[in-house]
Amino acid sequence: GLVADAFGQAGLLEDLTFAIGIGELAIAAEVVLNFVLALYRPRRAGEVPRPAFDSRVLSLVAAPDSIVRSINEAVNYQFGFDITSSWGYQLLLRSTAWLLGLGTAVLVVMSCVVVVPPGQQAVRLRGGAIVGDVYEATVMLKWPWPVETAAVHDVARIRTLVLGPRPMKVGAVNTWGDEAARDQDRFPYMVAAPNVSEQVRREAGSSGTDDAAAQSVAERFALVDADVVMSYRIAPGGLLSWLDFASEARFRRAGADVRERLVRDIALRELTQHLATQPMDDVLSPRGDSLVRSLRERIQGALDRAGSGVEVVAVQVPALRPPAGEGAGMFEEISIDRQNARKLREEADRLVRASMAAMAGTPERAAEIVAAIEAYERAERSSGESAPETLEARARAETLIMQSRGAAAGLIAAARARRWAIVMGAAGDAAQVLGQAPSYRAAPELYKQFRTMQVLGRALAAARAKYVLGPGVAGRTDLDVTMKQAESGLNLSDYLERKQPASGGSNP
Repeated sequence: GLVADAFGQAGLLEDLTFAIGIGELAIAAEVVLNFVLALYRPRRAGEVPRPAFDSRVLSLVAAPDSIVRSINEAVNYQFGFDITSSWGYQLLLRSTAWLLGLGTAVLVVMSCVVVVPPGQQAVRLRGGAIVGDVYEATVMLKWPWPVETAAVHDVARIRTLVLGPRPMKVGAVNTWGDEAARDQDRFPYMVAAPNVSEQVRREAGSSGTDDAAAQSVAERFALVDADVVMSYRIAPGGLLSWLDFASEARFRRAGADVRERLVRDIALRELTQHLATQPMDDVLSPRGDSLVRSLRERIQGALDRAGSGVEVVAVQVPALRPPAGEGAGMFEEISIDRQNARKLREEADRLVRASMAAMAGTPERAAEIVAAIEAYERAERSSGESAPETLEARARAETLIMQSRGAAAGLIAAARARRWAIVMGAAGDAAQVLGQAPSYRAAPELYKQFRTMQVLGRALAAARAKYVLGPGVAGRTDLDVTMKQAESGLNLSDYLERKQPASGGSNP
């Protein structure tokens, strides 16, 4: 035991205790077997049993030369003649000592050379303590065993740890809402309560629960079921820290050593603390890789502070869901309602952008115009409508609107065009009236009759039936009316030459 402890091989003591126990059981089994067989052998009266002297195993240990004789007899029996007396066998017996010495020397020399392959690192151990530097992808020379030993570690290998009791079992049909009774060993993680409105909190608080403490916890925390897998490796230049971090001893009935269990406990602690500070909405619906990235950075920082020499390669979340049970279906409704609300917000935003683009060209220009109008209104309230700063603010707002080339600018331009059309029409009417004033002053009655006839001509042009009304003109006035029908198209009779009759003659 002292020798094994001096060379840092404390595990040999455990193997030695197991070997002693197994040897005692084997000797006891032989004694029992000899006792059973002695019942069927003839015995002499007064003979006393001697288990220790009758044991074959103990006799071989007490007289090892009998083993050599037994081997010689077995060899002679196999060959059919006395081969142990030949010169070759005798030469082998005489050379056994130096052959064993040569083999021992070769083994000692081979134990002084250790080849470290690429992707692995090795250190020298003397009495369990690390001696020298770290060797990587090279040939390492050391003192022979058991003075020094070599510890080779695969630093490039990616190791995985499941941060939880065991991975979730998902069948061909994933009915996770009914899986509450299947795996009772899984425990959900605690997260912060989701962000809900005050109205929802009041409705939830008025549900009639009597447990104030439970209600307080329910308002602050929620539960999620997740599988988190961490992938890690020994960091570049971190082998010495990894070896000093913890022991390589393995507990009985445990598949991981102390280092791996300690890394898992640190990572699980950081995972639990981080999830307890995150709202359920951010955990179940993270933005991109924000959740796994924050977990990896937090776990890496904790392992660095512990001096583990570990590099966290990735943190994966293959399964993340609300806890299974009766309320599982409600989370689907929440997700659907959240998607519908997001859809409504996006449609409203699209409508606003389209309206602003139509009114002001672009949403950015619309924001500038609104800011300019608000500045004009503030200046008008503070300084008055005719103040210079108010007029300047109004001019700036109008300039921005006209430069936008949108519907508002078009409406203002149309209003200005209509105003100018009205003004110019009124100016034309005024000029026409002023131009007819000399005619009126020269002959007022004639001017009135002329204007009356013009009005009647325009009014009667589209009338089908016309009546002439006047006061008692019978006996005093003769009316000669020529009725003509308007002909459409070209009337050739108007262009034909007509013959005039000769004077004093008759028509032909």
